[in-house]
Amino acid sequence: MARRVLRWLESDPGQKFGIFAVGAILLMLGLCGLIYAEHRLPDTPARRDFVLLALGLSAIGGVTALVGYLGLSIGRILKFFRDD
Repeated sequence: MARRVLRWLESDPGQKFGIFAVGAILLMLGLCGLIYAEHRLPDTPARRDFVLLALGLSAIGGVTALVGYLGLSIGRILKFFRDD
């Protein structure tokens, strides 16, 4: 398991940047949904469902962006210490 993670960390940084970018987009879409619900939707059960969906989207996007960013950062550190 650890070897597989290390291989992924040392692999193509473009893949990890793509993961980061998708996560950041999902996070921003979720936050925009929250702002939209706060200012434009009337207080109904449908609004609460929409807010719950937007919060879930934000959480998934935040975790995905964090995984991509940490993968990029740790991969860079490993490359720095392993290159001679």
